Amino acid sequence: MEKARLFFSSLSDKERWWIVIGIYAVVILGGGFILLPTAFNSYVKGKEQFKRTVVEFYSFKKLLSEAVPEKGGRPVSLEDVSKVLSDSGIKPFVVSIKPSGGNFEIKVDGAPADVFASALKTFKKKGFSVPYVNVDTVTGKVKALFTVSGERQ
Repeated sequence: MEKARLFFSSLSDKERWWIVIGIYAVVILGGGFILLPTAFNSYVKGKEQFKRTVVEFYSFKKLLSEAVPEKGGRPVSLEDVSKVLSDSGIKPFVVSIKPSGGNFEIKVDGAPADVFASALKTFKKKGFSVPYVNVDTVTGKVKALFTVSGERQ
């Protein structure tokens, strides 16, 4: 240590500054190269998560666009709607079912997105129409209000 101190004191002020700046540069660049891969990996993971969310959103949007209202047929009872809710597996997540002028307003809270999508597909397959859907959350747990048409083919 004494040799390093003797060497450092034998240098001129300008040379000392260059050595100090060099040491700081090595420390900062070395720290940057240590932290940079971690930050980059975090960025890549966030970007992949964002892509998955966008794909899920557009697939969900496509599913909602397929639930086009259909006219005609016979009136549907609350028992018919309840049976479809049970068959699709969304019944445990249904908060309320309200009759509203020949339609049924169904409020869902906390349903997984795939179960909600399955319920909409089941309604369509059984001949019901879903003229109104309001979804608060697309990813994770779904909180939604949707209307099932009171007429069926």
